[in-house]
Amino acid sequence: MIGKIIFAIVMWLSSFIPYRTETIGITSFDYNIKAYGTVIEQTYEGCYEGCDDDYIVELANGTLIDIVADDLQPGDPVTIYWKDGAIIHTLYDIR
Repeated sequence: MIGKIIFAIVMWLSSFIPYRTETIGITSFDYNIKAYGTVIEQTYEGCYEGCDDDYIVELANGTLIDIVADDLQPGDPVTIYWKDGAIIHTLYDIR
């Protein structure tokens, strides 16, 4: 329970960090960024309830990336957040 509260606080605080939307190639980052994409394929199904799945997402610029998320379907729009080159959060829909 405490872990969930801490996670919620961290996510709330991270909403105050300015993000930049990337529209050109994505290879490496040294800044905060978000990008929009569409789920193309699910490559791994979590083994039990609440376990994350692996997906391939095509970003708006055509770049394909692997993400870890849960309960997405091919064709779903997603917003992906990076910090210092690592994916830190994936949200359903354009946000």
